[in-house]
Amino acid sequence: MNTLLRTSIGLICGSVALFVAATGLGQDGETCSTPGAAFDDVAPYVDTLDFATDLTIETIQVSNDIAHTFINDLTIEVESPTGTSFVLFDRSGGSADDVIVTWSDAGVSHGTDDFDCGCFMLPDGDLDLGDAFADESSLGLWTLTVTDNFAGDDGVVEEWCVGVFEPCPVLAPTGVTCTTVAGSPELSWTNAQSYDEIQVRRDGVQVASIGGSETTYTDLDMLLVGSYEYTLVGVALVDLCGSESEACTALVGFTETCVAGPTNISDTLGDTVVTITVPTDNGAQEAELELGITHGALTELTIDLEFGGTTVTLHDAAGGSEGIALAFRDFGVTYDSEAFDCGCAMQPSGPGTLADLVTGPVDGDWTLTITDGLAGNDGTFDSACLRLFEEATVLLPMFIRGDADGNGAFAGLFDALYVLSFQFVSGPAPQCMEAADADNNGSVSGLLDGLYMLEVQFTGGLPPEAPFPDCGTIDASDTVDLGCDVEPCP
Repeated sequence: MNTLLRTSIGLICGSVALFVAATGLGQDGETCSTPGAAFDDVAPYVDTLDFATDLTIETIQVSNDIAHTFINDLTIEVESPTGTSFVLFDRSGGSADDVIVTWSDAGVSHGTDDFDCGCFMLPDGDLDLGDAFADESSLGLWTLTVTDNFAGDDGVVEEWCVGVFEPCPVLAPTGVTCTTVAGSPELSWTNAQSYDEIQVRRDGVQVASIGGSETTYTDLDMLLVGSYEYTLVGVALVDLCGSESEACTALVGFTETCVAGPTNISDTLGDTVVTITVPTDNGAQEAELELGITHGALTELTIDLEFGGTTVTLHDAAGGSEGIALAFRDFGVTYDSEAFDCGCAMQPSGPGTLADLVTGPVDGDWTLTITDGLAGNDGTFDSACLRLFEEATVLLPMFIRGDADGNGAFAGLFDALYVLSFQFVSGPAPQCMEAADADNNGSVSGLLDGLYMLEVQFTGGLPPEAPFPDCGTIDASDTVDLGCDVEPCP
C-alpha cells in the first residue's frame, strides 16, 4: 500500500521538500493562488485556482495563509473541480490569530498545535483528505471558501495552495516476519526492489531509518511487556515516495498460543475439551487465558484449566446469557463483579489460581474443559489464547495523595487533623504513608503535611501531586515510596 511517512531523503525544492519530509509521498503537482484579499462577515470569501495538470489523486494537501484576529469565527472549505467539498477548519482556536497551516493526512491531530504553526495538520475532525478526493482528476478549478461567521474581526487571505499526489509506484517489502530474542523484537524481510531507505514503524510510528539494502532489523529500545506491530516502508528517491509492507507482530515479555473454534457445547455431548499446546518453555511466572464462549445460560457451565496434573476452576456456574469474552487472570477484577463479556481481566472463580499452573516448565499440553451441566441451552467454544508472562505482575497500591485517614477521599481538615494527631498526640499511624505525604517530599510530617492540606482546602494552595484528586499509583518519577500497608482506594 502507498503510505504517508517521514523520510530523511534530502531537499528536493520548495514545498515538495516540505511534504516529502512530512509524508514520504513525492508531490506530483502544486498550484497556488496569492489573492491578498480582505474579507469580513458580510459574505463568504471565494477564490479559485486553475490546476492545469491532469493527475489521478492519491491524496492532496491544502496550504492556507490566512490572517485574522479571532480565528474561532472562521470556516474554511476546499472544493475540487468535480464538486467534492471538504471542510478544513471549522470555528476552532478561540481568540488566536491567523491560520497558517498545511492541511495534510500526515499532520498532527487537529488543534494539537497552534493554527499559525506553519506545520502539517489534519483537517477538522481529523478526517482523511485522501479518502475524500481519491481517484478524482486534479484538472480544473479548485475553490477555497472562507466564511467569517461573526462581526467584529476581519481578515486577509494571503495565499493558498493545492498539492496533488498520485499513487506511488514503489513496491513494498515482502515476507516481513517478527520474532523476539532476549526481549528484543527482530524483523526479517525480502526487498521487492532497490530502495534508497527503509523505514521501520512500530505501532504506526517511525522508530528507525536504515539502509535500503538491509533485510533484518533488531529493535533495541527498552519496551514494556506487550504486543507490538511492525511495518516497513521502502522509499525510492527516483519516485519521491514509499510503500508500506504488511504488518507483523512481536510479543515482548510473554508468549501466546491460541486455539480457534467453533466447537459445540451441549449437555448432550459431554465435556467439551480443548487442548492448547505450548511449544517452548519461557520460564513463565504468570498466566492469562483469554476466552470466548457463546452460550445462553452461563449458570450451566463449569470451566477448568489443567496443566501438569494441577487443575484450576476458571468459571463456576455464574452469570447470565451474555456469553464469555474476557481474560482470566489472577490480578483481574473480582470474579463475577463484572459481566462475563466485559472484555476485561477477571480473577478465576477457584478453587485454585493461575499461579498454581506456572510453578515449573510451561511447555506441553494445557487442557481446557467446559462442562454444560444442565439441559436447555447450548453454545459454542469460540476461541482461547493462553499467554505466559516471563515476569509476575507487580501491583502498586492505589491511593489519593493527602488521604491520610485512608477513607478513600481527600478532606483537608480531617486529613490534616489525622497527621497532626499522629505526630503530636500519639494518634494512629496512617496505614498508607505515601498518601499521608501530601507535599510529596519523601517523608510524613504532621506539621508540614497538615499545613499543606489545610492550605489546599482553605486558602487555595497548590493541589497535591498525582495521584490526586482521583485514585492512582505512585508516579514512576518518585524516588521515595513510603508504602501502603492497606490500600485506601476501593
